Amino acid sequence: MLSRRLIRLGWALCVALGLTLSSGISAQSIDWPIGDIYEGEVVPGYRTTVQQNYANRGGPKWFGNRPHAGIDLQYLSTTGGSNGAATANRPVYAVADGIVRASTCCYTPGHVVVIEHQDANGHAYTTQYGHLNTPLVLVGDTVHRGTMIGTIYNQGANTHLHYEVRDFLLDPINNTWWGPGYGSVNLEPWQQGWLDPVAYHFEEAAAFPRTVMLRAARNVRSAPHVGAALLHTMPAGPVIADGITRDSSDPQDWWYKVRYPYGDEMREGYMSVFVKGSWGADLFLGEEVRWDKHYVPGILNSSTWDTNLYIRNLRSGSNSVHVDVNRNNGSSADQTCNLTNNGSCRVSLSGTITIKTAVVTADHGDDLAVVARLERKNSSGSYAYASWEGIDRPRALQRVPLVHYDNYGFYNRIFMHNPASHGTVRVEPTYSNGCQVAAIDLAPGQTKEINTYYATCLSNGWVGTLELESFYKNSPSVPAPIAVMSLQEDREGSHRVSMAATAVSWPVSDRLYMPLIHHDNYGIIGGIAADELQRDGYLSVSYREDDGLLCDVDPPYSPWPGIGPTPASSSSPCATVLAGIGKGMSGADRLHAQISQIAPNQNSSAFPAEVHPSKTIHIPFLEEGSGRFKGIQIFNTKPNNATVTVRFYGHGGNLIATRSTAVTGYGSWTLQGNDSPSSIIPPSARNAEVYSISGGLAVVVNNIMSTNSSLRDQLMDYTGAARSD
Repeated sequence: MLSRRLIRLGWALCVALGLTLSSGISAQSIDWPIGDIYEGEVVPGYRTTVQQNYANRGGPKWFGNRPHAGIDLQYLSTTGGSNGAATANRPVYAVADGIVRASTCCYTPGHVVVIEHQDANGHAYTTQYGHLNTPLVLVGDTVHRGTMIGTIYNQGANTHLHYEVRDFLLDPINNTWWGPGYGSVNLEPWQQGWLDPVAYHFEEAAAFPRTVMLRAARNVRSAPHVGAALLHTMPAGPVIADGITRDSSDPQDWWYKVRYPYGDEMREGYMSVFVKGSWGADLFLGEEVRWDKHYVPGILNSSTWDTNLYIRNLRSGSNSVHVDVNRNNGSSADQTCNLTNNGSCRVSLSGTITIKTAVVTADHGDDLAVVARLERKNSSGSYAYASWEGIDRPRALQRVPLVHYDNYGFYNRIFMHNPASHGTVRVEPTYSNGCQVAAIDLAPGQTKEINTYYATCLSNGWVGTLELESFYKNSPSVPAPIAVMSLQEDREGSHRVSMAATAVSWPVSDRLYMPLIHHDNYGIIGGIAADELQRDGYLSVSYREDDGLLCDVDPPYSPWPGIGPTPASSSSPCATVLAGIGKGMSGADRLHAQISQIAPNQNSSAFPAEVHPSKTIHIPFLEEGSGRFKGIQIFNTKPNNATVTVRFYGHGGNLIATRSTAVTGYGSWTLQGNDSPSSIIPPSARNAEVYSISGGLAVVVNNIMSTNSSLRDQLMDYTGAARSD
């Protein structure tokens, strides 16, 4: 029904141009007859609930088993009292332009108003409002959408508005403009001219020629308002989105859940009719779908492994965080931390189960940044580190861009987690050389790994990619999202153990932004591992120095590289620390890539290339303790100069320091700290946020960016947590 309604172009044009039909009744979307006030304006459907549904039957003792002809609506109480008390004497509004056909006392109890409207095709329909105090309109009056027509009669705890929609009149009782509220026993309501008001409302919602997606500062779905920041402009034309359905997760929430095109992606979001300025000035408000959980697969703990989580609160208010560690034996370990504004916490995960996934939720789960730090110890006391962001957007088709098999001693452990609460997920992995791994089943909440150390179909020295396609085991045609993290480690018996970790569950793009690429910086060499969905096309990478000047360009890689190194030091004019921009060519518009940093003695770190640079980027974790050399590199991915500000906070959310500078177009800003009071990064800083009004920021955090040769192997990088502009 929704898709049929969305393609009625003439009706949409009437809405856009403000045209009026010959009867004087304008063709427009339909609103709810009651609505509460938000920020000084009446929002149709806000704080509204359905007390009794359409066609509801209650048995012989309940009005003779006659079907309910409409719905009964109540205002929601804001004081904890009854909804009936909150509804008494509250206003009722016309849902669309029309002519009053009845304004009389015919209900028991109260009065009734009936308004005739016309739809986009010129067909008449009526809306009926029952249980009113003395109406404010008379028969023959022309009313406009949002006109107050009366108030609701007080029936005590049962106070409600009876609301009907009819496309023709078949009143077997009195053949008047108004009906009896309940239909004939032997006929369904639609056979007697009544329509389901809820379904009709969502069918008649307007598709506006120019619609914007807006994000409010907080909780827009429960409280839409006009003081919001522009998120995305929807495509022009009356068909603005596909897959429009009512969000059934909250029966008191009048919202559409939509999928809409954004560039080469399909995104999901919420939209709702809203009134801006005065009743009748329509605008859709909405927000992107936000995930209220963060998944951290690859939690390892034993006598030689430690994993800690660092969680940052992004909202301007408190946030209670809950961490649940799902062990494959079915047990769990719960921990909580209460965060203040800009606060962060460290959650130490302990135990002896080696394969786990931490699931982080919160009162405001979409307002968190989560990073995991993995540390491995060996008998000599040396350490190696890896870190990665928590995954908040699991997907059903993913590729791990960099997979090793005995390439200078590197192997991969790839952790897969089924985030669903029900339904076994089957994963079919395939290496880029055509080698297939046996299908892996993941029970709800379960985590398993693929270890290339045991991949007999891969030859020594092989470097490539791994594709993971997942679906529900009992419904192979239904894609099932999984959360994936890849860990590279050195198994060659060295006294050092090298690791590089990256989470790969993230949207892809035709542009890849790569801050902090090392080029023989104290022996650290950077490389780019890339993959794309179509398996054709080329990848070109341009390198830029800190001042933004172009210093080298890699010729397009073809076929797709397992790993492409940064320019050779003997011929490149590039500085030792670079930033890069990768671009897909010849139809390659959906890229995956990660940066691999390799130090002497086969020590490494890795992070995924950024595909959605942002105005604000959050850093959940800055290294604690002395003797470490913290670093942050900020890449301005736009051609124009930008003022960039970094604010540093302690775990308690206290502001410690603010740093600001102008960064040239395509330039980088590197901040360092060595735990001295004069450090650019204060020694007491535990989390941070990076901001530029110009947007376009990509950030990498390197928590052990040491010039000390004894610490040179202790690399640990992760990208900042971006939020869409």
